[in-house]
Amino acid sequence: MGTSFTPQLIIHNATGASIISLEDQDVWTVGRGPENDIILDEHTVSRHHAKIQHQGPGEYRVADVGSGNGSFVNGKRIVMSHILQHGDRLTMGRIQLEFQGSRLEEALPSPPRKTILMLHSSALQSKVWQEVLTSQGVAVAHLNPSTNLSNLLTHRAASQDLPDLLLLDMTGIRDNPYHFCRWCRDTYPQIKVVLMSGKRTEVSDSERKWAIHQGAIDLLAGFPEPQLFNNLIVVTTKVKSVLQILDWPEIQQQKLLDALLAIQTLRKQSPRY
Repeated sequence: MGTSFTPQLIIHNATGASIISLEDQDVWTVGRGPENDIILDEHTVSRHHAKIQHQGPGEYRVADVGSGNGSFVNGKRIVMSHILQHGDRLTMGRIQLEFQGSRLEEALPSPPRKTILMLHSSALQSKVWQEVLTSQGVAVAHLNPSTNLSNLLTHRAASQDLPDLLLLDMTGIRDNPYHFCRWCRDTYPQIKVVLMSGKRTEVSDSERKWAIHQGAIDLLAGFPEPQLFNNLIVVTTKVKSVLQILDWPEIQQQKLLDALLAIQTLRKQSPRY
């Protein structure tokens, strides 16, 4: 017999993922200001950005309240308001949120949720990885390039909060990538490390073999930025490789396509990408 599930928002940000239960009130205000019910501490989010209303059994509606950068659901800008469906992905500024409104066994994938810590020097490459992996149900947290990775893992190990995988741009981390891979393999063998080659779209077999010899699980080439949406097979192949490393279920193709469309919309609106 199933267990009832309280609708919730999963907020994905630079520090990881947090969960907000949508219960015990009818309206939740969302924004950067401390007076909001749901605070999104990111400068691209307006002080008063949006609101979520509970309108009846299982029905939640989100509306933008005149924010500067707008609110989006599954890549489409909210004009008036939108009735949320289970799995809807909301974008407010640079913050990604996911609405879960089904029963617990339907809302979450059958295996335990996986966590990836990612560091990349390219805003676009980083955004693509975040969107496509989040679309598959994986929690992705960004790291600052100045992060001392060994200190971070030591700290997280003390609080029993180690990630399942590290996705690291070789050109962006402060540590020697191969030295770090060897250290991580010896110290935290349960953590998988996948290296990325920055914006380079090709890596040689010898480079890949050397990275694996040094302790990485794989070395992946970058996404082809100018023709990103003309190379869906390349994108899908890279995503599949990471999901396989995580022993994750088979890729959900439609959700992947929706994520890429959301990135395409964002690129048109933001010069950062």
